[in-house]
Amino acid sequence: VFDLKKEATSQNQTSFIYATNSSGKQVEVTRLHGEENRIWLDSDDMTPYLAKAFIAIEDERFETHFGIDLKRTAAATIKWLTTGNSDFGGSTITQQLIKKVTNDQSRSWQRKVREIVRAIQLEQKMSKNQIIELYMNIIYLGENSYGVETAANTYFNKSAADLTIAECAMIGGLAQAPSSVNPFSNYEAAVKRQKLVLQRMYKNKFITKDEMNNALEEKLIFYGKKTDFNLTTLAYYKDAVMEELNNLKEIPDNYIETGGLKIWTSLDIDAQTALEKGIKYILD
Repeated sequence: VFDLKKEATSQNQTSFIYATNSSGKQVEVTRLHGEENRIWLDSDDMTPYLAKAFIAIEDERFETHFGIDLKRTAAATIKWLTTGNSDFGGSTITQQLIKKVTNDQSRSWQRKVREIVRAIQLEQKMSKNQIIELYMNIIYLGENSYGVETAANTYFNKSAADLTIAECAMIGGLAQAPSSVNPFSNYEAAVKRQKLVLQRMYKNKFITKDEMNNALEEKLIFYGKKTDFNLTTLAYYKDAVMEELNNLKEIPDNYIETGGLKIWTSLDIDAQTALEKGIKYILD
């Protein structure tokens, strides 16, 4: 049986470097990642409205089906038989998760049958909560954001634990087409999609009518595009840390940027900043 959980949890994860601030506390100063910027987060540490947003718009019978949605699959099969369209559609969240982890992009009926079998097997091995948790950590949500925690950081400068219902609906709406409904580049399309997600959440009784109306009226404040978390004065120190870590034989190649490491350093931010200012003063 395909071990999807093992494959999913081995996906690239962002690493963090910490240093000491003026209060003597260890704080994050930079993040390291490869092609996929992903911060893994357990579902217990997310607002429950986030899962509800994805379920409402992507797979409203997720809680009751056994891996495949017979109604949607039947409709997609009839479409294929009558039109010859090999884009079957009708995928449940469980099927989407399998496709994203296996990266099987073929559009054949054989791939679809294989996906259905794996979905049924997965539902027998894992709980719904485990499946939706993996899905929300795997899915691409635009702006090089893989998973909901990175997306929450990128769009709203907060954790997925602190998102409002309106913000959850915005992120949930990105699942199907993160480029075309990206709020940074196509705000109107993003809001239209968010409105649909909120309506679906209400329809499925995930939120009340008052909660839907309040969310529709909420003004979304976006953090804006970020290029790096680095403090400019720490660039040289970061390079030194990277060089030291790369020299450790215990760390596999590329694992620093993909292993989800937490790297605590002896750096004192105030002392380093003062030192670099002093050197710049002397050189000038």
